Amino acid sequence: MVKLRQSDVNKAKPRDTKYKLWDEGGLYLLVQPSGVKSYYLLYKDPNGKKREIKIADGGSSLQEARELAQMWKGMAARGNDPQKKFKPGPNDRPKIEVVKDPTVRDVRNAYKAYLIPDDDSIIPPLKNGPKTIGQIDAMRLFTGFFDKHFSQIDYAVIQQYVAFAKSVRRNREITVNGRLRHFCVMWNWGIKNKLISDKYQPPENYKLQEKDSTKRVRYLTPEERERLYRALDEREKERGIDYLKTAVIVSNYTGIRQNALLAMTWGDLTEHTNGKWTMHLSPMSSKSVKDYDLPLSDRVVTALRSWKQYSEKEWGSVKPSDYIIRYGKIGAPLTEIKRSWLSVLKRAQIMNFRWHDLRHDFASQLVMNGVPLEQVQKLMTHETISMTLRYAHFAQNILQDAANKLNAL
Repeated sequence: MVKLRQSDVNKAKPRDTKYKLWDEGGLYLLVQPSGVKSYYLLYKDPNGKKREIKIADGGSSLQEARELAQMWKGMAARGNDPQKKFKPGPNDRPKIEVVKDPTVRDVRNAYKAYLIPDDDSIIPPLKNGPKTIGQIDAMRLFTGFFDKHFSQIDYAVIQQYVAFAKSVRRNREITVNGRLRHFCVMWNWGIKNKLISDKYQPPENYKLQEKDSTKRVRYLTPEERERLYRALDEREKERGIDYLKTAVIVSNYTGIRQNALLAMTWGDLTEHTNGKWTMHLSPMSSKSVKDYDLPLSDRVVTALRSWKQYSEKEWGSVKPSDYIIRYGKIGAPLTEIKRSWLSVLKRAQIMNFRWHDLRHDFASQLVMNGVPLEQVQKLMTHETISMTLRYAHFAQNILQDAANKLNAL
C-alpha cells in the first residue's frame, strides 16, 4: 500500500459522499462532504476483533496522526483496548517533538494545490499562480534540489544554486533573484501552514545585487503620447469599441500593474457623493502588505463611465463581481493583452515600449509636474521611498527652479 503524504492530505477535496484515504498500518483520513477531515485507525482489540476509532482531527499533521496510531496499537498489543480502558486526550499524547521537515517537492506540490485549486468554484489566491509555480519549477534543473529537506537548505546551498543558475543556465541576476523570491515566499507559506517546522527559516540576504541589470525608466514623449492615443482611436473606428483603449487609459493614468488591472472588478471601484471615484487595491494586486484606496483622475473616470455604459448596452447590467477588462459577452477575464498592444504600438510607430512602461510614464510625468516623491510613492503603492527614488532625476529642473528662488535675497 502506498503511504500517504502530507500533500495528499492538504489536497483532499470534499465529494458528494464521504471517502477514505488509506495510509499504512490501518490509519486513514476520512473526508466528509462538508469538507471536515478526521484521522481514523483500524486495529484489533485484545480479543482479535476489528475496531475503528477516531484518533485526531484533520488539523493535526499526518506525522502526529501516525504517532497517535502507534500509541493506540501499542496499548492494544499490551492487552488494553483503548476504547474501553483509556482514551487519550490532547494532553495525553506522547511528549515527542514533531519536527516537520518535508522535501522541497512535497511543499511545492502542496503550494501548487493551494495556488491552482482543482475545484473551479474556489477562487485562486493569486491570479498568476501558474507563473509562480513555473518560477519555482525552474529551480528543479538544479540537480537534487527538489529532493532536499528544508533542514538541508542553508545559505551555502542557495549560493550553490546561484552559481549553477549563472554559470550553467546563463540566467541574469534579476532572473535568479525572482526565482529565489518565489521560493522563499513558498517556504514562509509552508511554515505558516505548519507544513515546515518554524525552526527552519529561509536564509537571509539571499538576493544578489543585480549588477547586470540596469533599471530602465521608459516614458512617452509628447509626440509618442499623441500617436499612441490616435492609434487607439483609429483602431476603434476600424474594429469597433473594445477593452484596449480603456485598459491603456486606466494603466497610463493610475500606474496600476497589468495583473492588477486584469483582475479588477467593478466592485473594486467606489463612486463618492462628490462625484469622485476611488480604486481599491488588495495586497495581492498592489504587491504590498496592505490595502490601498487610490483616487482616480477625471480622465480615468470618464473612460470607465463610457466603458461601463457600452458594456451595459452590449451585454446587459454590470455586476460588482464582473471583470472590468473582459472577453465580451462571456465576461471571462483576459490573461494577457500582448498581441493587441503590440499591434497598436506598431501603428503608432513607438519602439522599445512595454506595457509596464505605462506605469513608468505615470510616475515620471507626476515627478516632472512637481508632485513630491512622497505622494508619488503612495500613488505607486511602493513599500519604501527607495523604490520611488529611481524617478528622482526627473525633478532636477524643478529643484533648479526652487534653488533660483533665493537669487533675489
